[in-house]
Amino acid sequence: YKFDTSKQGAPRIKPDWAWSDAFREAVQTWRSAMKATIAAGQGREQSIEIQTIRIGDVMIIAVNGEMFTRFTELLRASPGLRVFAIAYANAAFGYIPRKEAYAEGGYEVDTAHYFYNSFRPAKGGLELLADRAIEMRTGKC
Repeated sequence: YKFDTSKQGAPRIKPDWAWSDAFREAVQTWRSAMKATIAAGQGREQSIEIQTIRIGDVMIIAVNGEMFTRFTELLRASPGLRVFAIAYANAAFGYIPRKEAYAEGGYEVDTAHYFYNSFRPAKGGLELLADRAIEMRTGKC
């Protein structure tokens, strides 16, 4: 694996990992950008856009992030129109994981936000977005 956890303290990137230089550069770029964001009094929250388009009995729901498939599953579990979900609409915030993924870890939860130059979404963010999209889909908002 890419991190050395044999010593106490924070995990360190293994020097022989093929992506160690690129990863280190991405983290440094991310750190600088996030420090500037925080210094400007921002970064406590990030707007995620949800857009809906209805064509007959089909509802297209577009989000400016990379949603885990749970998003579409939650939308389709709600009765009503047929649903199609589109990611990366008008931008790409980055991965928005399902809440269970935070315990599992991995690229989408632990690392991807460095490459998207954003903060990691809060646990439960995907489910909150699905709830809002369902409200839009049913006309409750």
